[in-house]
Amino acid sequence: PTIAQLLTSGDFPNALELIASSQSLLATELSGVSSLSQVRASLVETKALIETTMCSTLLRVACGYDSADGIPTDPIEALAPELDFHLAPVATGLLRLRALHEPLLT
Repeated sequence: PTIAQLLTSGDFPNALELIASSQSLLATELSGVSSLSQVRASLVETKALIETTMCSTLLRVACGYDSADGIPTDPIEALAPELDFHLAPVATGLLRLRALHEPLLT
């Protein structure tokens, strides 16, 4: 799978793993290939975007609603089945980046 496919499916941990393995490959076996510098920069940018997305998602899931949309009309309990589905990949990804605390600081 590609990074885009993993992100589309919400699989943040495996997208981050693919980025890390790609960065490792670029830093070792492909370190002398200067034409791949854009790929290196793109991976760094994508990783930062994933972290921002995960932080936003964690806050939205933890609160039970998106603060930009206002307080939901449905009780929070109605959203409970979605918590496991959304929270596990986001928390795992943020833990992988050692950034689980980031959403609390924003």
